[in-house]
Amino acid sequence: MGSKRCSIVLIILILIISSLACGLLGGSDEPTESVVPADQSTENTAPQSLADESSSVESEAPQSAPDVKLGDEYRSEEGGYAFQPVPDYAFEEFFGLASMTAPDADPERGPMLVLIGGTNEEEATQDELFNQFMQDAEGEDIQILDQREIMVDGKSGILAEISGSDVNGLPITGRIVVVAVTPTQQFTLFASAPEDRWGEIAAKFDAVLASVTFFEPKEIDLSEGLGEDISGGEMQDLSPLGQDETIRQWASFAYASSEYGSDDWSAMQATGEPDSTLCSDQTTAWASSSSNTVEWLELSYNVAVIPTEINIYEVYYPDQVVKVEVADENMDYYTVYESTPTDHAGGDCPYILNIPVNMDQPVYSVKITVDQSVLTSWNEIDAVELVGTTSQGGLPAVPNPDFSAMGEFPTAYSDLPAGGFAYLLASNDGSLPVIVNQGTLQDQSTSAEYVLGLVSEDEQNVLTIFLPLNVAAGVQIMLPYDDNSPTKSPGATVYKGLTLYTNTDGIIMVEEIQNDTISGMVAFTALDESGNQLSVTGFFNQLPLAVP
Repeated sequence: MGSKRCSIVLIILILIISSLACGLLGGSDEPTESVVPADQSTENTAPQSLADESSSVESEAPQSAPDVKLGDEYRSEEGGYAFQPVPDYAFEEFFGLASMTAPDADPERGPMLVLIGGTNEEEATQDELFNQFMQDAEGEDIQILDQREIMVDGKSGILAEISGSDVNGLPITGRIVVVAVTPTQQFTLFASAPEDRWGEIAAKFDAVLASVTFFEPKEIDLSEGLGEDISGGEMQDLSPLGQDETIRQWASFAYASSEYGSDDWSAMQATGEPDSTLCSDQTTAWASSSSNTVEWLELSYNVAVIPTEINIYEVYYPDQVVKVEVADENMDYYTVYESTPTDHAGGDCPYILNIPVNMDQPVYSVKITVDQSVLTSWNEIDAVELVGTTSQGGLPAVPNPDFSAMGEFPTAYSDLPAGGFAYLLASNDGSLPVIVNQGTLQDQSTSAEYVLGLVSEDEQNVLTIFLPLNVAAGVQIMLPYDDNSPTKSPGATVYKGLTLYTNTDGIIMVEEIQNDTISGMVAFTALDESGNQLSVTGFFNQLPLAVP
């Protein structure tokens, strides 16, 4: 199977972010083998000429066509630009990136228009911006034609025609405008469409461009929360918690060295409040795959706190916990409890192991190690409460979101259909988590390793999983991502929008391999180029494994 490429639309957007070096969206170079959103063919078809446009230098802004009606002006405060959107196009805007898509658009070809604006610490002229874009495009299957100068809101810019093709070799026509509003403020307008539909979007492109005006971008402050979306619906207030507020919370996600089942007795059974009321073998508690082994359970929480105590609810052969650790935002672990297995016969059960904690470092997760080799019976854990304070000026927090608004998230791979996957991306910047619960598999496996790209339906997010060719059922401990290494397995990367995150640690839990398919879960922490953290959890069911 030949290697697949991403669509021209996504490639151009990535190149735009890269050439603008826009600190707003945190664009970064893609790794050698990581999958990026969508596919791209290697064929190219030049766009047809548009209204006999000349390649000579012009100094006038394009004028709106008389029959093009636009909506009311919209201001992108973070992008530093205003424009009139196309009324019947689906419209979205997020921190300086606005998109408009035709109702019947092909998701990989359009018709669509994208506007991007923002500031950059480094100064650049329009020629430097466009030349960087040209240099980056040299390594891709993109043709740039008819470059010329134009004026946008009194600012000089560069316009060029673009051509390429989709994964099926069907031609795509595009157009791009790059403007250096000031030495540190940049703006780009990009449009694409199937070649036979360019005529219906060309006039809209000119009309939208003619409506663009610039102003000084607003500095982004995530602590203010996301406010309201463009449709008028209210979004959750994500402002940081106040000082000295005590938080009691239950785990929102869990994974373990092993599980007795993918649903019953799974690690996820240890999330949420206690729900096992009896002192006995409970399917609603976590149990490891064997009863005489040393195992661990790690739980993550939605709010970072300076911990004061940890309460572990045990429902079967309790008191075999030998070590408890907590992890900070850098995934550095600190031991807060150590002991030896104790026969708890005749004691309280269910049993709550209360661990006082005295430290001043905010933590995000709790890791529990149990030694079952002494009593040779399962130590089942029902729930783990993390108690702490948000003193020292408050901490970044991501409260429990309303998942009903974002789609359901499975609790095990068996919840998914064959070939299905789902994953959750949670940032530590106060933004709502992103849930991907459907999409397409993009296989970029090589003769050295399996490379599985899990692409969201809207092509805005991609989780890429790297696995060794000799992968077997069990826990795969991730190696820190190394772009210079010829193989990346076991490991993972994530494109969240156009920002690349690479794993620092984590696990791939392979539950089942049969008939050249793989099922399991993944949980890891990743960082982008600026050090921003992303927590990733996901499940996949019967994904095909194939080596070219």
